Amino acid sequence: MQIIQRNSSTFKLLEKQFSKDELQYLTTLDALSSPISFIYDTQHGAVFPFCSNNKLKLFKQVYTPWFVQEFKILGYARPIFLKHSAHYFKKNYGKVNLRISTKDASVFKQEGFSVTPRTTYCLQYVNLNLSNNHKRSLKKSQDQNFRVQTLATYEVVDFLRVNLFERIPNFDEDQIADFSHFITKLESSNQLKILGVRGGVNEVLAAAVFYKEGKVWHYLKGSANQEGRDLGAMHLIIVRFLEGLNADEILDFNGSEVPGVAKFYEGFGAIKQHYAEINYLKYPRLTNLLVKLKSYV
Repeated sequence: MQIIQRNSSTFKLLEKQFSKDELQYLTTLDALSSPISFIYDTQHGAVFPFCSNNKLKLFKQVYTPWFVQEFKILGYARPIFLKHSAHYFKKNYGKVNLRISTKDASVFKQEGFSVTPRTTYCLQYVNLNLSNNHKRSLKKSQDQNFRVQTLATYEVVDFLRVNLFERIPNFDEDQIADFSHFITKLESSNQLKILGVRGGVNEVLAAAVFYKEGKVWHYLKGSANQEGRDLGAMHLIIVRFLEGLNADEILDFNGSEVPGVAKFYEGFGAIKQHYAEINYLKYPRLTNLLVKLKSYV
């Protein structure tokens, strides 16, 4: 097992052994502004990517960026490789919070990590099945003759800042900058779609960002202003986006534990799928104290 850092030679090494779809995932990772490292199984080729920082000051933490659903482990991850990865995290980091597949998480549970089940929702256009409420909302937007258009990066960042990010407790400018950096990088690699609904005076009423990995499009973030919510603008964006997918492509809504958001996804006919969140604290009391102190600074 070897620890390698993100750089051009790293990606050239990995490009030689993975499929086109997996390489798109590497492009997604390369778009993150966070420092990326890889636990690399040199014998069997599996790669476990992760982000880390020292924001807690006294020790480093491993985490999944807030706008990425989960880190995929590329290649064949043998149980012994996952076990070594768990030991590496426990030895070198004070806190670990990662979202990974349910299958891989079982090994971490055996090594003392807590595992929390998480849910996402996936849909192909052929399975689009609107609930009655969604049908009514879609009709409202269609009756207004709203236009669904591609938005510029700065437009969606500005719109989501006001209509989403500023409503999230403790959300800061660094996180908005990370989001902007991420979508700008993906846009240059043709893995991104930014759709918006404009009203009668060209005002943006709703916006959504989608990014692609292989056959899967991920719903990254989206929101609507009050007029857009009243007139079903987000429903129109989702339906128009699904209509533009190839038959074998999937939209992954990237899940939510919030019942109202989950109901919104299910209203399109999306089907539940599961992944896991793993957590480990080397110093639980100290970590909780640091988090509390940080909230007062």
